[in-house]
Amino acid sequence: MKQRVITGLIGIVIFFIVVYCLPVEAIVGIFAALCGFASYEAIHINKEMGKNKLYVAISALMGAFIPVAILYFDITTMLIMAAVYTAVMVIFAFSKKIKFNLGRVVESYVGVFGVTTLLSSVMKIFILSSEGKVLVLMPFAVAWCTDIFAQLCGIAFGKHKLCPKISPKKTVEGSVGGILGGVIGVFIISSLLSEAATIPVATLIFMGACGSVISQIGDLSMSLLKRLNGVKDFSNLFPGHGGVLDRFDSVMLAAPFVELVLRSLGIM
Repeated sequence: MKQRVITGLIGIVIFFIVVYCLPVEAIVGIFAALCGFASYEAIHINKEMGKNKLYVAISALMGAFIPVAILYFDITTMLIMAAVYTAVMVIFAFSKKIKFNLGRVVESYVGVFGVTTLLSSVMKIFILSSEGKVLVLMPFAVAWCTDIFAQLCGIAFGKHKLCPKISPKKTVEGSVGGILGGVIGVFIISSLLSEAATIPVATLIFMGACGSVISQIGDLSMSLLKRLNGVKDFSNLFPGHGGVLDRFDSVMLAAPFVELVLRSLGIM
C-alpha cells in the first residue's frame, strides 16, 4: 500500500508538470509513448503472441502512432495502418511464427487500435477544447474518483458481488458509491473553469454518473482481458499500480464519453 501511495503521488506531480509546463509537441510525444506501451502490454500478456518480440515491437510502434494519426492526419491514414497491420498478421500467420485464432486477432486489433483510439480522446480534449488544461482533468476525475469511492463504499458497505467471475472484490454497493464519486469528481473540476466555459449542473450530474458507469465497464473489460490471459497486471511499469492499462483502464472509456459531452456543449 505504501508503495502504491508513493507511486500515485509521484505520478500526479509528473502529470501536472507534463500538462502545465511542457509544449504541446512534447506532451503528444509522451502520450504517444504511453499508448505504444499500452499496445505492448495488450499483446505481451498473450503467451502465444508475446513470445514473438518482433510482433510485439511492431504492435507497440503502431499503437504509438495512433494518437499522432488521429490528431494530425485523417481517417485514410488509419485505414492504411489497419491494412498494414493486417498484412503483418498474415505474414506472421503464414510463416507459422504465431498461431493465430479469432481471439488473438481480436486482441491484436483491440490492443493496437481500440485501446489507443479511445485513449486519444484525452489528447483531443486537451488540444481542441477551449480550456483544455482544465478539461483534460475531467475524465481522470471521473475515473479516479469513481475508483476511490467504489473502494471506500465497497469496504464499508459491500455485500453483493458485482461480477465475481471477472473481479471478485467488486460489489454492487461499491459501484453505486463509485457513481457518487464520479459526480463529485466532475463538480470539482468544473469549479476550476472560467465563466465562459460553464457547464450546466444537470449536464455535470449526467456526465459524472454516466461517465462513472462507463469507466467501471472499462475497468471490468481490462480485468476480463487479464483473467483470460492468466495475469494479475499488464506490466510493472508503475510500482504498486501495474501498467498503463492497469492505471488508465477506466479513463480509456470515460475520456471518449467526456469528449462527446463537451462537443455537444460546443466547448470543443
